[in-house]
Amino acid sequence: MYSSVVLLDYLSCALLGLAAAFRGGRHGLPFTGVLILGVACALCSPFARTVALLLSTHIMPRVDVFDAQGCMAASFAGAYAGYLLQRHTSEKVPVFPVLEGVSLALATALGTHVALTLGLAGTVGGVLMGCLAGTAGGVLRDLCLAERPALLEVDFYGGAVAVGAMAVAGLYVLHVGFWGQMAAGCFCVLALRLFGSRRMKRAGVFSEF
Repeated sequence: MYSSVVLLDYLSCALLGLAAAFRGGRHGLPFTGVLILGVACALCSPFARTVALLLSTHIMPRVDVFDAQGCMAASFAGAYAGYLLQRHTSEKVPVFPVLEGVSLALATALGTHVALTLGLAGTVGGVLMGCLAGTAGGVLRDLCLAERPALLEVDFYGGAVAVGAMAVAGLYVLHVGFWGQMAAGCFCVLALRLFGSRRMKRAGVFSEF
């Protein structure tokens, strides 16, 4: 199971980097700026998760799921892919909401599972950790782009993350397998995020999200 967590950690970093770099490119950042933004935002999620876990001294010896080198490589690859994607995608195509939703979903579900597996303050701590892991990169991205964080501005963003984290926590308590937790958590976050994005567009509110 450890290998599955690590592989999903790489994938999560790549997706977070992809989404952040895509949005940075849309905002006119140069190539180096796009890469830096993508890598920083991608690493923010596993780094924030690991720091929070280290604060729980009784599990400190067991915190070993953050592979810095692997996550860095995945983040860079994702950021570069995001730069290329935004250059070859029309601005009329709503790509970013999907990228944002998928990266948000995986980071949230994985962060929740890791915290619960390591015994971080029970289910409540696991849910909070999932919310932190899911939103940390997005908050950093928005601040770097001189915008108010979507976490505070966008409907079905923080709420979607909370529902996804609670879904993972609930299935963990019920002893559902790892992949079942990941599937349910990711589905809840992604479905609610896409619903929120569509709802805003129907209401005539312009938003990249």
